[in-house]
Amino acid sequence: MKNAAVESHRRGNLAALLTGAYPTEKLKSFLNGVGLGQNLKINRLLSREEPDLAGKANPVFLPEVLAQIGIYLRRFETLPLKSFNDWLIRFAFIRYSNWAARLIAGKYSSAKIYHYRAGYGGKSVKIAKQLGMVALCDHSIIHPDLLDYFVDNQGHWPEPGHSGSIDLLWRYIKSDIEQADHVVVNSDFVKKSFLHMGWDQNIVHTVYLGIDDSFVRGLPAKESVEKKISEITTFVFAGYFGARKGADVLVSAFRQLYDLPWQLELYGPVEPSFKSKYSEFFADERVHYGGNLSRDELAEKLTEVGLFIFPTFAEGSARVLFEALACGCYVITTPNCGSIAEDQIHGAVVPAGDVEATSAAIREAIQNPEKVKEIGKKNKELVASAYLQSSYGDNLAELYEKIGK
Repeated sequence: MKNAAVESHRRGNLAALLTGAYPTEKLKSFLNGVGLGQNLKINRLLSREEPDLAGKANPVFLPEVLAQIGIYLRRFETLPLKSFNDWLIRFAFIRYSNWAARLIAGKYSSAKIYHYRAGYGGKSVKIAKQLGMVALCDHSIIHPDLLDYFVDNQGHWPEPGHSGSIDLLWRYIKSDIEQADHVVVNSDFVKKSFLHMGWDQNIVHTVYLGIDDSFVRGLPAKESVEKKISEITTFVFAGYFGARKGADVLVSAFRQLYDLPWQLELYGPVEPSFKSKYSEFFADERVHYGGNLSRDELAEKLTEVGLFIFPTFAEGSARVLFEALACGCYVITTPNCGSIAEDQIHGAVVPAGDVEATSAAIREAIQNPEKVKEIGKKNKELVASAYLQSSYGDNLAELYEKIGK
């Protein structure tokens, strides 16, 4: 939402940004003063600052703190906390929406469009619509009715109109989406999931996010990064290493490549149960787990390696995939990634959940280094020409004009 606010402000269309935690001057001074400024998570918070939004950002901290605690605890599936976590996140959403409702009614009642994030709307959407605003919900992942189904069925589609189970939290988010006059999603894959559930195609709009300015600023200069030159081909996976991201498929696919030299570098958090489930795989000398990286560090790693693998079952439009393309990577992913990637054009796009196809795509990349290099170069040029933050801003402005008439 920050990028939407920045681009709207640059076009003279922004009344205000209502946001969660935001790096105010007092907060930055405090965090740096106590020596927390270099902590990776704190650094991510500080990186939210946008000079363009000076005077436009209205932050509220407590709801985001509560939501992040609940989201973090949801990872621990074996702990009897799920109902509590869902309640905590819902409580955070409600606190935020009530705060936003007061601001809208009191200070920003003349706005024409209320662009809100799914889950955070609540009462504020009702107030905005009463004031004559068009409610535009921003939803960044597959339709809530389909999320669990896709994870449980390795990314395969159910019959039209059918769905899977949906928990308390996602039922709340679903109801928040349904308040909207229009919905904007970040990939054609997500739009397809809404149409699958019977939504009118005229109120669901696709606007790809692409690459934001802060990531572009952190891209290493081409001459500063040496591409890995080795007889062993190295791949990178970055993200939450768990069921939804296709971790089982990834492990099985690499295990089939006993006759070829390869290395795999994993970055990001690991689903707790997967640490023990794949302890032998993590202990393999060909597998390196590097923990969490800053976005600048990830950009340097992707630029260095040039091969990115992401066999996910369900996304919106995975930001990390766009980042890999921007770094000049050949990508191996699935249609469910929600990216612009096409098979044999940007890398290999294989069916979700297909171990054999994923393994074959890895094999092809290892055996065709010149093809990998050439496609990677074209991927970087494509993102730089058509999928920067300004492109997102242009497309979003067109949508505002369309729905605001």
